Amino acid sequence: MGMIAETPRNAAIYAIRDSQLVRIDKAAFEKILDQYPRISLNFMRSLVDRTKKMEDAEHKKGTQINIAVVPASPRVALRGFAARLNKALSKYGRVLHLSSDRLDRHWGMPAMSQVSAEDPKYSRLSTWLDEQETKYQYIVYETDRESSNWTSRCLQQADHILVVADAGTSSNIKEIEWELYSETDTMAKPKISLILIHPDDSKPPWGTRYWLAPRKLDMHHHVCWNKDGDFERVARFVTGNPIGLVLGGGGARGFAHLGVIKALEESGIPIDMICGASIGAIMAGFMAMGLDHATRMDLCRKGFVDINPLGDYTLPLVALVQSKILDKQIRQGFGDTDIEDLWINYFCVSSNLTTARIVIHDRGALWQAARSSISLPGILMPVLRKGCLLVDGGVINNLPADIMRERFGGFIMMVDVSPDEDLKIPKDLQKIPSTNSLLWSRINPFKKRIAIPGILDIIMRTILLSSINQSDRVRKEVNHFFYPPTEAFGLLDFKMLDPICRAGYEYARQELEDWKLLTEDMWEFKLSQSMLH
Repeated sequence: MGMIAETPRNAAIYAIRDSQLVRIDKAAFEKILDQYPRISLNFMRSLVDRTKKMEDAEHKKGTQINIAVVPASPRVALRGFAARLNKALSKYGRVLHLSSDRLDRHWGMPAMSQVSAEDPKYSRLSTWLDEQETKYQYIVYETDRESSNWTSRCLQQADHILVVADAGTSSNIKEIEWELYSETDTMAKPKISLILIHPDDSKPPWGTRYWLAPRKLDMHHHVCWNKDGDFERVARFVTGNPIGLVLGGGGARGFAHLGVIKALEESGIPIDMICGASIGAIMAGFMAMGLDHATRMDLCRKGFVDINPLGDYTLPLVALVQSKILDKQIRQGFGDTDIEDLWINYFCVSSNLTTARIVIHDRGALWQAARSSISLPGILMPVLRKGCLLVDGGVINNLPADIMRERFGGFIMMVDVSPDEDLKIPKDLQKIPSTNSLLWSRINPFKKRIAIPGILDIIMRTILLSSINQSDRVRKEVNHFFYPPTEAFGLLDFKMLDPICRAGYEYARQELEDWKLLTEDMWEFKLSQSMLH
């Protein structure tokens, strides 16, 4: 276009594959057109096609993806990992698994995979690899265990690089990894994910931060060698099909999350990423730790039912509650777990009163992140962080589905436990009763209790108002949303753990049946627009 119009190119080009660059000056170009006039017709067709694509705002690039698997540990089972990833990817399209010895056998030429750029066979190999991209939707490039020509070619071809490591070995960067983290143009740089292999889930991950600190990564995953489902989770992320769950805040009504999660688990629907706000951050944390339903219920019973987490009132100079009981319970529930060490990708949100911005917690102590997210302003003590005051995530974003979509994409489900209408009062009540009347109705067993919300209910509902007003918009942005019937329970009905959980479970189970999500093979689901609720 630039040559014909005698203008500079109107766009930059980034090579994401091994390419050849050919230069031709204007005189040679015009000479070719003079000698071969039919070429002009081909140029015109190309111009028309390009113009159509430029006008089509929804034009998308092809979905073919090259994945390079690189060893970060000397004895990691790289070939076995590549084979199992290959099997998991096959559910989404045709897959080709290439390694240096596989390629050499195919060509019948020793060291064909190791030819250098100066070798005449290099172009032949490049052309052959390009042809494979037209035949296979996914190509898994297994690198050598050390730096080599084949390893460099694998990295050059990759759209997504998986650095595979034995979680029990040293986290130091090995020679083969160094070229991954060099500064390159972000437009052409592939995604890089760290895969930490564990023999099983008998012990929770630990020390992941030491692996992440020296590396420039887009994501990391913990994978149990004895679980096919973990390899399938990696495949979903690589292909852009992860399944996410968003849990909103809503006080004690958040126990309904436990019921929804139980229904999803019974249905065989995997969750690859989970996030939450306020009490949703706590419920999401329990699931991300890999705890079963009984353990999650037991922790909630100990933390919210057996002991009143809001019972340590104090002089309300900063908050109504000292929050020491809540701090202790949350810390006991999560222990010393770091977010990086969770089996499932997790984050939660809090609101920064100092800067008036949302804070995303995806690193560090899980209990501190959840405590920040659940810090009801005016009720619980805020959390101090680097000179800022952090309070409940629901103040700014009670349903952080937009953050999850921006970070991970994929298929997103959401659970909203905040009714659109709440804190209803009797219609025959004409005015707010006096303080003495309210107090007397509460302490006199023979006096009818005046049904009017208390100060904590009012504060909590006020906190959620902004997010509730945005809930309709958020629901349209997710693939599925669950809306359990929680209006019969109060925001502070923490003693109602079992009935609230049961309400969420019965609702979600019926919803899943109604939406016909349950099939013999989950991957036969048609995640179409008709499923949008």
